[in-house]
Amino acid sequence: MFKAWWEIFKALRTPFTLPLDTDYNRIPLHSLSLLRSTFPFNYVRNYFDCDDFAWVFKGAASVNQFNCVGLVIGWWHGLHCWNVALTDQGVYQIEPQTGEIFTWKKGYVPLFVIL
Repeated sequence: MFKAWWEIFKALRTPFTLPLDTDYNRIPLHSLSLLRSTFPFNYVRNYFDCDDFAWVFKGAASVNQFNCVGLVIGWWHGLHCWNVALTDQGVYQIEPQTGEIFTWKKGYVPLFVIL
């Protein structure tokens, strides 16, 4: 649990990370990309927007037995939610409005993470 917290802290620069499991099954980066590419994405403002997508995507990862995908609540042009994942190649983030997978991106300010 502490190792996951430390990795998220270093990558996202926020101490406000809540790891809810005691052990994490890392997702291979290619599996994260595959999960994202096969995930249905139909953005609907206020109904299936950033926070809804982030929760559902976290659930899809869990159904595939990867408990290492979390939810990030933060700031990006206003309050925003996106996903974070502990992969075999480090910490990656997933933008729900575009599906982009990235390590760090200017303008994103993570405030709180639930893993």
